[in-house]
Amino acid sequence: MQFPPLHEHPPHAALGNQVFRLSYPAGDMEFLFPYFSNEEEISSSPRKLVLAIHGKDRNAKSLFRHLNKRQPNPSLAPLLICPHFLIESDLIQYQLDTSWLFWTNQWNGWKYGYKSRISPIFPKSARISSFSLFDQLITHMLQRFPTIQEVVLLGHSSGGQMIHRYAAATALPEQWSAHHFRFICINAGTYLYFSPERPHPFRKDQWFIPKDCPGYDRYKYGLSDYHNCAYIKKMGAMRIRQQYPKRLVDILVGQDDNDPQAPGIDNNNCRERLQGYTRLDRAQRFFQHLISFFGNQIENYQRLIIAPNCSHNFRHFVKHGVLDQYL
Repeated sequence: MQFPPLHEHPPHAALGNQVFRLSYPAGDMEFLFPYFSNEEEISSSPRKLVLAIHGKDRNAKSLFRHLNKRQPNPSLAPLLICPHFLIESDLIQYQLDTSWLFWTNQWNGWKYGYKSRISPIFPKSARISSFSLFDQLITHMLQRFPTIQEVVLLGHSSGGQMIHRYAAATALPEQWSAHHFRFICINAGTYLYFSPERPHPFRKDQWFIPKDCPGYDRYKYGLSDYHNCAYIKKMGAMRIRQQYPKRLVDILVGQDDNDPQAPGIDNNNCRERLQGYTRLDRAQRFFQHLISFFGNQIENYQRLIIAPNCSHNFRHFVKHGVLDQYL
């Protein structure tokens, strides 16, 4: 396999400190995607890959800085990758050409696996799912660094939503079965449900099928209708339901992330409100859904971790050492 130059830098430091080149589809086009990484600082034989996803503010540089500071010994540090999902205004501001991938800002389409965007200013003959991008990026890193044995994917807030859905959909753990994959969803705002039932708002441990909330079980919230996402459509609901309970997934949520009026919590949207009224509430209800749907054996693979002294702030999880076990 021919690798691109080991260290290729974006044209501006705000975009990232490395560039991933990917050919798609079938090598017909080359796309560019920026990310932050410590790959120029660490050992050439890392044993762990940590891929960390920013939230809706797309603060990949800050995320990278916080996590990289937790690695005092470069020779023992994991390979850290913090992807940076661009939007069209980034391409305009930094005078990038049409080969750079970008997504919509309005719906943060990258976090659900939706395809990259095109526009009259930046036309492209092809678009790529953010999940397909991850498949290629992780595969590339595992091939370039064959000493890697463990892959940890983590994301906070919108990044947590992405990691949760990607864990359900990707086939990489089967394709790289000799490697240990773990998915860490932190303070996610919503989750992907595996059946149409939702937790009853007033009766604990009871479930019901809503009648007055159109689209509540359509992807990104459920799997009754998933034709709006090509990556999910290709995998299919049956395969997703079969492979998800085998995933190692930790659902982390701050004990203090319990404000029903917090930014990003839209309880006026019935599709979101059906999952709970706060991020803490939604995480607890979703984990009960997993046990109800998959059975108690799901707890052999997946955990709900409520972090004390943590709110909707990623730095709290770093400061209190909640993430050290993964890094």
